[in-house]
Amino acid sequence: MTPENILQAILDKYKGKAVLIDMWETWCGPCRAGHKAMAPMKEQMKGQNVQFVYITPPSSPPTTWQEMIKDIDGDHYYLTEEQYNYILNKYESPSIPTYAIYNIKGEQTYKSIGFPGNDVIRKELETASK
Repeated sequence: MTPENILQAILDKYKGKAVLIDMWETWCGPCRAGHKAMAPMKEQMKGQNVQFVYITPPSSPPTTWQEMIKDIDGDHYYLTEEQYNYILNKYESPSIPTYAIYNIKGEQTYKSIGFPGNDVIRKELETASK
């Protein structure tokens, strides 16, 4: 799939839901810390109209990625470097982790470069899911 179409193709799978996109890589300490910090919040939000989506590029070794995602609840996408960079550029993000939230209409409502904390993410997802 072309880089220009990949993000919309992913989002189209979750129409009618609020979506958190988490751009990360296996070697990124702050990314992994964010996953660990969000785990209890994600458990509390189960059953709500929210989907957690994780996007990773090939600079993360596939076998390491496959092992790590077993412990990260959500949907995972392993993109090409071109697809991943296109999305980072779309988000005007110079670094990871980058988080973006989309509302139930598929509109981006929030973006953060770096983990903003569970309170912020929960509030943004609750707003986006209405």
